[in-house]
Amino acid sequence: MLNFSSFELSSEQQDLIPVYRSKWQSIALSNETINRASIATAINAAYDFINLEPPNILFFSNPSAALEYIYGETQNNLYNFNNISLGHPVAYILVDKLLGNIRGQLKNKPLEQALKGNLDEGLTDSMISEIITKIEEAKGFSLIVSNISYIIDESAKDSDANTITKTIFKVAFRLGFIFIKYFAIPISKISKKINQIIFNKEQTDNGLVETGVFLFTGKTNKKNQYRLPLVEITSRLTNVFIPPIMADYGYYIDYCHNVLHCDRDENKWNIFYNLITNSGWIFSYKKVAIVCERHSVE
Repeated sequence: MLNFSSFELSSEQQDLIPVYRSKWQSIALSNETINRASIATAINAAYDFINLEPPNILFFSNPSAALEYIYGETQNNLYNFNNISLGHPVAYILVDKLLGNIRGQLKNKPLEQALKGNLDEGLTDSMISEIITKIEEAKGFSLIVSNISYIIDESAKDSDANTITKTIFKVAFRLGFIFIKYFAIPISKISKKINQIIFNKEQTDNGLVETGVFLFTGKTNKKNQYRLPLVEITSRLTNVFIPPIMADYGYYIDYCHNVLHCDRDENKWNIFYNLITNSGWIFSYKKVAIVCERHSVE
């Protein structure tokens, strides 16, 4: 979306950082009830941009409820999205088309550390923790693996590998999924339960939460270090567009364009901006877009 040319900041440019940060933090932390007509317009424009028909739009109070619905729709066709009412995942396509390689361009650059991010002040951390607490591990894992499987299948269509190699890879991948879902996860649950009963240790998912927080928000345990969220990865794993996280990108793009005079694709920017400013979490499928209310942390 942007063409970067310089990362040297003058004192005047540095003085404008708090202005843009405040603007985008207000967007990231907005808790206004979404306007369904506005988000429908934004989503239809986004789907048109990636050459898809306008989707059926469903609204949910929070991401946990949305994920339960998605699992219910996909559980019998985890590897064949074309057989379900939702259609196949498209969030990763949207993220790739809108943002390109911005995070890669900024990696380890002084500008990334000057601007920093984490505009949502831990809100997404809380939501990830809530989801992990509410959604069964097997369900969450099934959804992630089915998303990855679809993307792998699509990538394989353009691969030079022969049919036998592709088939072996798919079978191995799905056998691994079956093992983890039906053996590894149950064993892990039993182990946690034994620890709770015998050693009086509470069941925790801190490691899982920390991994989720790092992937979604870019936060690490290292102080004063920030990396833009890994949205190109999380959009593939979870098929979700998260406005409070995407606000970090909006902040960078807005600042770089208006202050550093970097080129910006205005069509992409308008689509991206309207998605961020009009919605909560969005799970995007070919036929259906599932929209959540803002900041529904219980």
